[in-house]
Amino acid sequence: MKTLLEILNLNRLSGILFYTSIISFIIAFNFSDNPPTGGWHQQFMPFLNNMPLADITFLDSLTGYAVTGTDTGVPDTNYILKTTNSGYNWNVILSRVYSFRKVIFLNPDTGYVSNIEVILRTTNGGKSWENIPVPPDYIGIFDIFPVSYDTMWITLQNFGLDYIYRTTNAGLNWTRQLQGNSFDKLYFFNNRIGFVGSPLVNVFLKTTNSGINWTTISGNGFKELYFTDSLTGWNARGSMKKTIDGGETWINQIIPQGGNIITSSMETFSNINNDTIWGGGGYIRLGSTFRGMLYRTTNGGTNWVYQVPDTSFRISIYDFVNFSNKFIGWAYKKNTLGIYTNAGGDTAFVTNIKTENNFLTEDYVLYQNYPNPFNPTTKIRYELRKSSKVLVVIYDILGKEFSKLINKTQRAGKYEIEFNASGMTSGIYFYSLIIDNNMTDTKKMILIK
Repeated sequence: MKTLLEILNLNRLSGILFYTSIISFIIAFNFSDNPPTGGWHQQFMPFLNNMPLADITFLDSLTGYAVTGTDTGVPDTNYILKTTNSGYNWNVILSRVYSFRKVIFLNPDTGYVSNIEVILRTTNGGKSWENIPVPPDYIGIFDIFPVSYDTMWITLQNFGLDYIYRTTNAGLNWTRQLQGNSFDKLYFFNNRIGFVGSPLVNVFLKTTNSGINWTTISGNGFKELYFTDSLTGWNARGSMKKTIDGGETWINQIIPQGGNIITSSMETFSNINNDTIWGGGGYIRLGSTFRGMLYRTTNGGTNWVYQVPDTSFRISIYDFVNFSNKFIGWAYKKNTLGIYTNAGGDTAFVTNIKTENNFLTEDYVLYQNYPNPFNPTTKIRYELRKSSKVLVVIYDILGKEFSKLINKTQRAGKYEIEFNASGMTSGIYFYSLIIDNNMTDTKKMILIK
């Protein structure tokens, strides 16, 4: 017969086992393939001497790399960083007086970073880095694209011309493949098929035989390029274009615009598969601030929607977008602020573009300032077709209010204001027409001194 002590101990053990199973169930649920909705969460990098992000990439849901750098030409310390916990902590794994431009990994061990002078390679996940020999007598490296450990392509400048080189023995020897102008960006789908182009001018060339021959693709350049197979690809350069014939022709895709969207622009994107793509580069006006937009399509770009991530701080634009699967992704600004989702972003997407109010455009009209660009004065015109309380406000690029030009009730009519920016620095500014405390329109103006 069991004693009272033995019974109590058994009851205690049963309770422990019961609660342990509950905890195990919760843990298993949280790490399942269907995580609960969590929206976006803010992330921060350590202080990096005010150096901006130049590039960032994630290999999987946990591991990512980033590099800092500028194109000012002034020598300064820059950094290679690594995270192993989804970006919640970043560690500096290398600091050099380089201005890094790109980071790209072939697998968890083998990766490359480049700047205008050198190419560094790691074969142990960033624990150590070695210099790769590059062609002699060059002025600067524009871009690199490793296809395998042995094969890499680079573009560089030498004596006023741009050159494309290829190595097939890990940098021991290089062969010149092409020379020309504006060879700024590289993308290779495999060893045979690749592209070279520019984000600034209409230079776009393709090879299908490892650089022996190149054909020109007319009317295009690219800032970011990605192919899911040899025929299907997307090209971001402000607009978003898609090809289904290997890049011979490109079709414009319609990304959200109008309403309170200040700039509708696709500058970066990340494919999850043939159908689902996330992108960034545009921004919208919400209240008195500018907020970065994240675009998404789930049908290969036939239809695009957007969301403005709901976080406790306000990021004005997203320069880098990375997704490792349909749930897990990151969006970062060059100033090293970022956001992370493990739930596929916020649940709400905007599908129909409209302004924050229902005013008709025939009642209130804001015209483009003239001249534009300007120095130091410009004129802003607007038209009222009924008496209203009017605000005309100037904002800087971060959405901070700079000045109120008009703040009073005005009768119907046409109005013109002269704006003097003699005390302002060169840059992009915005002016908004606010009627009866509701914003009706915003336009961009450029001050050049």
